[in-house]
Amino acid sequence: MLVIVLFPDHSLTLLRAAVTHDAAEFVVGDLSQPFKAVGGGLVADHASLEGDVLTRMGLACDLSEFEQRCLKLIDRIDAVLFVQLRAPQEARRNGWPEVQDWCLGEAAQLGCGEAVAGLFWDSECRAYEGGAL
Repeated sequence: MLVIVLFPDHSLTLLRAAVTHDAAEFVVGDLSQPFKAVGGGLVADHASLEGDVLTRMGLACDLSEFEQRCLKLIDRIDAVLFVQLRAPQEARRNGWPEVQDWCLGEAAQLGCGEAVAGLFWDSECRAYEGGAL
C-alpha cells in the first residue's frame, strides 16, 4: 500500500518487489541495520545469496536505481510504522529517530516528503488506533 500511496506512477515491477522482497529471508535470515552498517563483505555475500534464493523462487525483480531507492524507503517506513504501532516507547530511542530522519530526507529527494511526514505524524498521534489527530 505504501508504494501505491507514495509513488502513484509506480511500475508493476516495483509493486511486485515491495510485496516479495523479503520472501527469501525464511531461507537466508535477515540482518539487522547495525550489522549491515559494519558487516562489509558478509553483508554483500548475504545480499547475493538472498538474490539467488529470490531468483530460484521466481520472485527476483530487476529494479532501476530509482526503484531500488523507493523500495529501500518503503521497507524502512514500514519498519518505523511497525515500531510506532507495537512498541511506541522504542520509537524515540535505539536508532529509530535516525531511521525516521533518514526516511524523511530520502522521501524529500524522491518527491514524497510531505506524504511520509504525514504518515509519521499520524502514526505518532496513534491515529490508526482511534487516537486524536
